[in-house]
Amino acid sequence: MRLEKELQQPTNAKSNITAAALQSLGVSISRDVKELNSKQQELSALSEQVSFKQLYEAVVQVQSSSPEHCPACKTPLAEAAVNPYTHAGDELVKLQHLAGFQHTIQQLNGTINRSLVDLSQFINTCCTHFPTNNQISGCQVPSGTSPNIDWWNMLLRPLQDGYTPWQHFEVQAKQLEESDVAIEHAFEVRTAKLEELSRLREFSHQITILQTRRQTANQTIANSQKTINDFDVENAQLIADAEGEKTLVTRNQDIANAYSVFVDYLNAYKDSLPAKLVADLGEQVVSLYNAFNRNDPVNAQLASVRLPLAQNEKLEIAFQDSPDTFFDALHVLSEGHIRCMGLAILAAKNIKESCPLLIFDDPVNAIDDEHREAIRRTLFEDSFFDGKQIILTCHGEEFFKDIQNLLSAERVSQSKTLAFLPNLSDKHILVDFNCAPRNYIISAKNHLEKNEIRDALSKSRQALESLTKGKVWRYVSRFGDGNLSIKLRAATAAIELRNLTEQLKSKIAKADFSGPEKESILVIIETLLGINGDSREWRYLNKGTHEETDRAEFDRHTVQKIVTSIEQLDTALG
Repeated sequence: MRLEKELQQPTNAKSNITAAALQSLGVSISRDVKELNSKQQELSALSEQVSFKQLYEAVVQVQSSSPEHCPACKTPLAEAAVNPYTHAGDELVKLQHLAGFQHTIQQLNGTINRSLVDLSQFINTCCTHFPTNNQISGCQVPSGTSPNIDWWNMLLRPLQDGYTPWQHFEVQAKQLEESDVAIEHAFEVRTAKLEELSRLREFSHQITILQTRRQTANQTIANSQKTINDFDVENAQLIADAEGEKTLVTRNQDIANAYSVFVDYLNAYKDSLPAKLVADLGEQVVSLYNAFNRNDPVNAQLASVRLPLAQNEKLEIAFQDSPDTFFDALHVLSEGHIRCMGLAILAAKNIKESCPLLIFDDPVNAIDDEHREAIRRTLFEDSFFDGKQIILTCHGEEFFKDIQNLLSAERVSQSKTLAFLPNLSDKHILVDFNCAPRNYIISAKNHLEKNEIRDALSKSRQALESLTKGKVWRYVSRFGDGNLSIKLRAATAAIELRNLTEQLKSKIAKADFSGPEKESILVIIETLLGINGDSREWRYLNKGTHEETDRAEFDRHTVQKIVTSIEQLDTALG
């Protein structure tokens, strides 16, 4: 309340007058008046020149109204001794310094008038603040008039008390300046009091809020305590039963703590699994990956691989043309090559663990034909998985057919083939346990046993084409010169099998050819070629046949000889 009463008291207005400002203004006016008087005296001394200047200016001004005659005597300019207009212009040029004097005097008058106006406002301010018995109140400029130099001179004349109005003015200006300092200090004190009042009011507001909260909290505590007391009375038996279960709860907590420790062990084991699963697999992965991509150029073959050993680590690879530079496999490999990498890692783990089984579910899905052939040869022709039982599922019938013809007929006959049939009407899975063999040699033998001579010869043609283009040609290339010179009947004609077989036979028969089983393979091929090349059987082997009526029958003995020879050749090539 005390602060509020103090702050309600009005504060005086500042005059904003300083003795230094008054002194500066007085010095400026004195200097300017002195200079004005000096300039006016100089100009008075040149009064004759000023008169002539005014005369010449008048002559120049009448030139436009009487350009051909003298303005004084009306004598034609051609007869005048001196052209008055030219003479007046020349003389005005000589008197230009008078214009400078006059301009300076005008500027000084303007400056003095402005300074005197400022001074009169200072005097008015003093008279406002000291209205009683003020010695300079009679020096105020009447409303509607402006102060002049005479008014200024009057300020410098002594009054009856012996002091000039200017001296009284200086004393009052100093008093007003001191009053302004006191007012400024009072304003600062007032500002501090306002801040203190605001702070105290905020405290009062917070006290009110806290008192209200305390009353509410006390009431809530009382209500809660009543609820607790009522609960204890109503549930006395349940509380007693819960007390008896404390032992069981303690035991369950021990179990929970033990389980938490067990989970920590499991997580630690899980975090260490990546390193354990891929430990020492690098070289095997590189070998398998390169085998899967054997048809790629050398710069696409791997030199080494860094398998990720922890979460969020990268799978890095280096190629054979730059073995010291490693790349993020997921950034540089195509989708098909990434699948080959995954296949190589799984297969390498199988080999490292010496697993007796290798199980693959559609391993060539989304892999191109060229890489399918390399994967097929890696699984069934290379020595990586010797001694393992391979269980393989595949959606691609061609891939499955190619596997059966890559293997020898003997190995195919030792394998088991199941086919899942399309579900057309039945709602259960349909399985064909006796599906037709995809191996051409086995199919040819089955047809021959059923006396289906034409079908047996058809499968023999496919078997011979598969053997010569695949196994025999690779056999020749591995142990000798695999470059052949084959004649074609036309640009679009297929390779004739007899011509291809003869070319391969000539390569094997060379004295410097040193492939294993050379003699037995050569005998079998010679047996095949010993059948007349113009026979209908060999014509069929070369080109196949179209549907014809009244066609002569194939010779069963010749077809059986062909099937037997192809089977023997397949066995000899392994």
